[in-house]
Amino acid sequence: MSLVSSAKDKPDETREEAVDKHRCHAGAWVEADLYRLELKQYDAGRGYAVVAHIGGGDSTTGDFMFRRLRQ
Repeated sequence: MSLVSSAKDKPDETREEAVDKHRCHAGAWVEADLYRLELKQYDAGRGYAVVAHIGGGDSTTGDFMFRRLRQ
């Protein structure tokens, strides 16, 4: 999973801001299902998106939840 950003006037030119790459499982059993992406500095002139690569079978269903942590 990664957090990417792009200049608002150039949305096709993205850069990776943060990445958390590990395997997880969330189904009949859950393991390592929390990903943390830390943005070092917010820039109001950029747009942000989360990119995730997921897998599953034909019957896979579920929800993704995002939470902003303040420090």
